[in-house]
Amino acid sequence: ISAAANQWTNELATAVTVQVKGASPEEITARAIVAQQILEQAPGVLSINQVPPSEAAKLLEPWLGKADRVLIDAPCSGSGTWRRSPEGRWRLDQKELERLTKLQDHVLDIGADLTRPGGSMTFVTCSVLDEEGAHRIEAFLARHEGWSATTLAMPLGRPRAGGNRLTPFHDGTDGFFVANLLFEC
Repeated sequence: ISAAANQWTNELATAVTVQVKGASPEEITARAIVAQQILEQAPGVLSINQVPPSEAAKLLEPWLGKADRVLIDAPCSGSGTWRRSPEGRWRLDQKELERLTKLQDHVLDIGADLTRPGGSMTFVTCSVLDEEGAHRIEAFLARHEGWSATTLAMPLGRPRAGGNRLTPFHDGTDGFFVANLLFEC
């Protein structure tokens, strides 16, 4: 589950191509067009369906409870990139942050529905804000029984509330939050 054309999409593009279903070119957002163009350059087939988040559960129904692993590249403020794009600081206000955290919770809930017992889900944001990282994992675990957070063994980053946080200051990278969640059998 990916929010935008970015590094993850580029990595995915090495293995797949895309067919866009369910939307005309006029309905596809600018980011989706970029993702489509990137993915069309690769071999294989991946079907991308442009749907509002409210319709995602219905679209994904055939895969409910079947995924061994789910990767969520969640929509976020991008605060982890502010050292490169400082103008982002002025685009984020409390109302937008609340909208993003609700969307992150929704995407986490969808990912949980897709994961089979014994499977795992990895949640990633390019944010250094606890509201978009640690607090999302705490809220998810409070909503979903049978799930636990495990700290990933990573060469960079520091443990942060059930996940790992990478920062420009400590790690020399953009800021990220990564959490791995396990669904018990």
